Amino acid sequence: MGLSEPLDDPSRALVRRFSYLVDDALLYLEKVLKPALTARGINAPLFVGGNSLGGLIASYVVLERPDSFAGLIMQSPAIDVEWTPVLKVQAALGNLLAAIVPRAKLVPAVRPEDMSQDPAVVKEYMEDPMIYKGNVRALSGNEILKGFRALAARRTELKLPIFAIHGTSDRCTSLPALREMLKHVASTDVTLEEVAGGYHELLHGPEKEAVRKSIGDWILAHATVAPAAAADEAPTGGEQAQKASEGKAAPTAEPEGGSTVSASAAGPTEGDASAVPVKDTEATVP
Repeated sequence: MGLSEPLDDPSRALVRRFSYLVDDALLYLEKVLKPALTARGINAPLFVGGNSLGGLIASYVVLERPDSFAGLIMQSPAIDVEWTPVLKVQAALGNLLAAIVPRAKLVPAVRPEDMSQDPAVVKEYMEDPMIYKGNVRALSGNEILKGFRALAARRTELKLPIFAIHGTSDRCTSLPALREMLKHVASTDVTLEEVAGGYHELLHGPEKEAVRKSIGDWILAHATVAPAAAADEAPTGGEQAQKASEGKAAPTAEPEGGSTVSASAAGPTEGDASAVPVKDTEATVP
């Protein structure tokens, strides 16, 4: 089902259009998940979450189906990159390269050793046949870049509660880009948890138990409240972040490449994770 990623060479990991990735997730939601829940008589709040590129896709799923979800979970999301000179040149030539050599593996790949501090996790990553390894194809890279840019233009449309978590030592995705995005969303219920020393694979690395607990606690806390819709007069993310930095905001504290759908106002987590309430307005009870 779907058009997003053929598994056969030479088209493995060839993203012909970024929209295919989002369309496939929406197709699963409407044609598989919702009918299955209805057949079982389940009427529970839904949360959409994504890791890495899945975090980008999950954001678009929420933009397209905001009424279907009670919240968005972004784990080490790929929503932009650290712009090296090589990437800047490739981006400038993106449309040309995508048209001339679409399958060429030109875009630098993430390094396996940057996935986790735990060698066993890196080994599992390398041995997983469903994970594509190696440089990103020219067409795929250009389409994902389009996804980055389009999300930046639409981030103010994100109104649902958001839980984002990112390692401070993640070399695969950009924590500064995530911080910047969350300043501009319309949601008044946003939590960013930064895991000190955490790498990319937070759900599998040494910090996995604390990370899983943080996500689970947040889901449970938001499964019984109405989605936090932003009022027209609500302050922007930048204004909220500024108030927090001045000490005016009341402090609060607190699964890989694909997006998943799953059915807080918790205290500080143990370990090195720190929860930063980017926007601390509580959701209202219906």
